[in-house]
Amino acid sequence: MPTPHTGQWYSNRETGQYFEIVALDVNSTTIEIQYVDGSLDEIDAEMWSQLDLLTAAPPEDPTSGYETMDGDAGQCGIDGDPPNQPFDIERLEPDTFTGSED
Repeated sequence: MPTPHTGQWYSNRETGQYFEIVALDVNSTTIEIQYVDGSLDEIDAEMWSQLDLLTAAPPEDPTSGYETMDGDAGQCGIDGDPPNQPFDIERLEPDTFTGSED
């Protein structure tokens, strides 16, 4: 049984599923995984030891489960609208504070 490592890809021989370890939770002894289609799941350490797994190379495009129709066109700015220009911190106006400095 392979030891789980964050960032490592595995193939389940029984189901044919292909996934990556995205987090290890030592407090709850769970292994968080992400399938190649982008869906997330969690496996407890006891179950992990019973799986028939092989370590695997990352897929050719490991981000394929996250693609949008127009690539980056799905990215949005903080207000939910697509960003139309770079953020300029110099254009921010400070808030006034009506308190006292002690």
